This record gives sequence, structure tokens and C-alpha cells, in this order.
Amino acid sequence: MCRMLAAAGNLDLKRLLAGAVCMAKDENERHERNAAEVWRHDGGWGIAYLQDGEWQIYRSVKPIFEDNLSKFDGVKTSVAIIHARKVTKGEIALKNTHPFSKRDYVFCHNGTVFDNISFSQDFKVKGNTDSEQIFYSLLTDHKDEMSSTIRNNMKKYKDFTGINIILANPKKTFVSIHHNECPLYYTMKMLKSKDAVVISSEKLPQLEGEWQEISMGKIVEIDNEKLDVMVV
Repeated sequence: MCRMLAAAGNLDLKRLLAGAVCMAKDENERHERNAAEVWRHDGGWGIAYLQDGEWQIYRSVKPIFEDNLSKFDGVKTSVAIIHARKVTKGEIALKNTHPFSKRDYVFCHNGTVFDNISFSQDFKVKGNTDSEQIFYSLLTDHKDEMSSTIRNNMKKYKDFTGINIILANPKKTFVSIHHNECPLYYTMKMLKSKDAVVISSEKLPQLEGEWQEISMGKIVEIDNEKLDVMVV
């Protein structure tokens, strides 16, 4: 389980990180998971951001709210993916910390899949999470449009809590919402402005504007340069 966000455009990374901290500390929205107890996402965190067309990736086993985020002061980027983990499968370890990366893609996942996940043996699993395996399964299946690949891949799974994913390359970002329970926890929200698009597990108080909920089963495709958004 996790709190995660994807953003493209003219980004204020400091605000995005502050929003991720609020979500991870369980200081933001109410949902099914924190109705009866504090639900902190303290199982490590990671960020991928684009610089000169290449992904820069930082991952830590520390909770994001205990890490020194000043290392990102002054970072300029047009695409960023942030993930704060709450452990369900796989221990707290860098090998299990999102975002995962392969080729020119980065990947994050929220939820737990209990089904067997198939993928090409060309991919060598480093950790023991379902998330890493889903990533490799998507790359294995990718032959045509990525949105179609994601939709068809999600149909394989029957036993899961959630399969919310963020998959991005330097040109496009894809966000897919798929869950079997806890709609408040798993529903993602999108904020669009003239110079940025942000999709997050929760509305971020640091970013003003009209947030829109993304319906269950939808896939959002963002052109990272033009900021065109397509929901399919």
C-alpha cells in the first residue's frame, strides 16, 4: 500500500514533496484505512524525476517524513514521481522500494495482488514484491499502445486489493486506477492547470485548484511536454 503522485509541467518540487510528507504522515485526507487508527506510510520512499531527458532516482528505507529532503532544494524538473510505501508484501529494503526502473520506464504501485504474476524470464527480480513483478509483466506484454497494454494486463488479476499504478517514460505518464475495496483510499485525484498536471492519492493542500476524482477503471495518459491529458 502507499501514497503516490505523478506530476508533469512547470513543477514546484518542494511543494510536491511537502504534500507527499503530509500524506505519508496521515495528516491529510480521511479514508477507510485511517478511520479507526493512524495509517502512516513509513516503509520507505522514493522519487524519480527527469533531468536532461534522463531519470534521476532516489530511494530510501527511511520514511519520507524522517529523511533530509533539503537534498532536493533547487532541483528543476518537468516530470516527477513520488511514492511513500506501507509494507504488505516484502520487507522494508531498497530492493522493494518504489519507484522501480527498467529501460526508460519508472513504475509505482498502490495495492496488493495475490494472483500469480507472469512475465518474461529476461527480467531478473531483485526484491520480493508483487509491484516489481507487475512492472515486468507490463513490459513483457507491451507491444502496441501502452494504455491498451495496461488495460489488458489488469484483466489478468482477480485476487487483489488494489492495482493503482503510475508508469512513466520521458515522453508520457500513465496512471491506472483499479481496486476491489476501500474506494476512498484508492481513488486518485487530478489537478490540471495551464502549466502543470498532478495526479495524487490525495488532494494536496499545498496545491490550490479544482481537484477531480478519476473514476475506477480509468487510465490517464499525460503528454509530459504538451501536457495534453487523455482519459480512457
